Amino acid sequence: MAPEVRLNGPENEPLGIVPLQEALRMAGDLDVDLVEIVAQADPRCAA
Repeated sequence: MAPEVRLNGPENEPLGIVPLQEALRMAGDLDVDLVEIVAQADPRCAA
């Protein structure tokens, strides 16, 4: 698993690059799913 992820909010607003554990915590707090789109992507590189 990646140590950092690019995170979007519940309304698809960009929230930035955050540590995976923080993303998991935020998803739990908001009661939403955290979905992996591209497993080997570098979150610091824009697609």
